[in-house]
Amino acid sequence: MRRLNLNKPDAKTSEIITYFGDCRVSSAAHIVLACDKMDWMKAILRILIILPMLWVSTSCGGGASAREKQVAGAVESLQLAHLKPTDYKVTSFEPKGNDTALLVADVHTAFLMKKNSRGTWEVQSIRVGDREWEDAKLVAQALNQVKLQKVKNDFEILANAIDQYRAKNNTLPQARSIGDLDDTLYPKYLSSLIRLDPWSTEYAFNANSPTSYTLMSAGPDRKFGTADDIRFER
Repeated sequence: MRRLNLNKPDAKTSEIITYFGDCRVSSAAHIVLACDKMDWMKAILRILIILPMLWVSTSCGGGASAREKQVAGAVESLQLAHLKPTDYKVTSFEPKGNDTALLVADVHTAFLMKKNSRGTWEVQSIRVGDREWEDAKLVAQALNQVKLQKVKNDFEILANAIDQYRAKNNTLPQARSIGDLDDTLYPKYLSSLIRLDPWSTEYAFNANSPTSYTLMSAGPDRKFGTADDIRFER
């Protein structure tokens, strides 16, 4: 990923430091953002999902203090950012079984803003913890590639389960939706439920004929029937 060395904002650039909902403008900015101008920021935050929250799987310790030390060590060892204890605040820790837990944390994140040709403020670069500035578009593209790979993996798992079901029953699962498909395949053919794509939209399953089917993701725009739909046919 290309890195940017942006230490001093120019006349058209300002650095905004956010503390997960509490936003202040740096002294170099000399601007004030009205509340109605935050919609675009929210939209970008939805894309840059790694910034406001960290979701960390970690083993649970015997006591609260031991667990806190393990959590701190896990967070600080992330290659995503060199996070120090002052860079994040744990808001909740929820065990998910014997060896997994969901950690939600507020993370100190910086956004470098710049006005475009229309005079509208846009996020140019981002920084998590004490890492260097990263090009916001490249971060979004990298995240999108990870999500596309996740869709591919999900489709391969579902297709393998469908093939096993067909081999045993000599027919495709009688399903009209991904929910029906999950109910039919889990837990005998699927070890875990697969229902939502990485953009939090339900996958679609269509039986095209007694012997063929299509799996679909609505893609980044979360709308079926558009150019970014992802299809798997067999």
